[in-house]
Amino acid sequence: MPRALIVDDKPENLYYLEAMLRGNSYEVERAGNGVEALAAARANPPDLIITDILMPGMDGFTLCRHWKQDPQLRSIPFVFYTATYTDPKDRQLASSLGADLYLIKPQEPDAFMRRIADIVQQHQDHQLLKPPPPPMEESSYLREYNSALIRKLEDKLVQLENAIKAKDVLLGSISHELRTPLTPVAVLVDLLSQDPYTPPRMREDLEIIRSNIEIERRLIGDLVDYAAMQSGCLSLRSEPLSLHTLVRQTVDLWRKQLQAAELSLALSLEAACDQITADYNRLEQAFWSLMHNAVRRSPHNGSITVHTCNPRPDSIVLEVRDTGKSMDAQAIAWAFSPLEREARIGEGQAQSTGVGMAVCKGIIEAHGGRIGIRSEEQAPGIAVIVELPVQRP
Repeated sequence: MPRALIVDDKPENLYYLEAMLRGNSYEVERAGNGVEALAAARANPPDLIITDILMPGMDGFTLCRHWKQDPQLRSIPFVFYTATYTDPKDRQLASSLGADLYLIKPQEPDAFMRRIADIVQQHQDHQLLKPPPPPMEESSYLREYNSALIRKLEDKLVQLENAIKAKDVLLGSISHELRTPLTPVAVLVDLLSQDPYTPPRMREDLEIIRSNIEIERRLIGDLVDYAAMQSGCLSLRSEPLSLHTLVRQTVDLWRKQLQAAELSLALSLEAACDQITADYNRLEQAFWSLMHNAVRRSPHNGSITVHTCNPRPDSIVLEVRDTGKSMDAQAIAWAFSPLEREARIGEGQAQSTGVGMAVCKGIIEAHGGRIGIRSEEQAPGIAVIVELPVQRP
């Protein structure tokens, strides 16, 4: 029964390859990279080796070079089976190193086994006996090897660019699909609000519905923006603006929610210089998320304070304080990480995904600012503190 040594760093590939070989009466030994394969072959030479190329530690090309230079191993059939190195020049490099067969994944099982059986039979019939390839000069080998790596890197860059483009298309589609169901609801709310026969109490309910539609729209936008930030695709259109004006206009959007939750709001805009250079829409999105976080955290009859100051001549600080529960150091550490928050939902420590706060952090940092949280055990609530550079005249 012939024995095959199979080499791949991915367990699923080894499993599939081993299943094919054992189904055709081969004994199989596994190795996870070239270093392991060389050690196993020298300890117990196989009847053939089938190896991937892209592996850590020692890749397939280097393994082949060592294999064909080893007097104990050089006559054993060496088969490349790869899905990543598909350029004809890669095949030429493999041949120059002495490889006996070069197969591109995937192969139909029957066709693959026929090729393997042929190479084993040729070896048994001594048809593969040939002098070892003349050793390549180190400089020549490195030049060819580096060329193969560069080709692979270029391929990966093209794949990455295509993936980013596909992701952008997908994000746009998801955003559209999620927002679309809200549109007819918003239209119906507007029609009922304009209807003179709509009772006053219903009008109040309609305003709450309208506000919640806006919240949902913004949350959908946060999800899309967070995905874009992970790809480094968050764009800014900066212009001179007043941070105080932005704060007042954003707070006005929250008046009805504050009243419905019976929350009081105190504005303490004390910064002498509030002129900044920023993307108004993005910064308004960030402050809206801070307000959403404060409203969500605060109990009924609680309070929210928005304060600004100039701690230094070149910066402005915006602080949003709520009266919810305080946060320990661990909770503060993962407050801006949706994945960490999600992992702790089962522990009852998180009440939201945290995507809005993560997007807020990304927007602030994109403007050259920073954001943090301060919480004291003896005082209720937390203070989210944003610092941004100011524009001096």
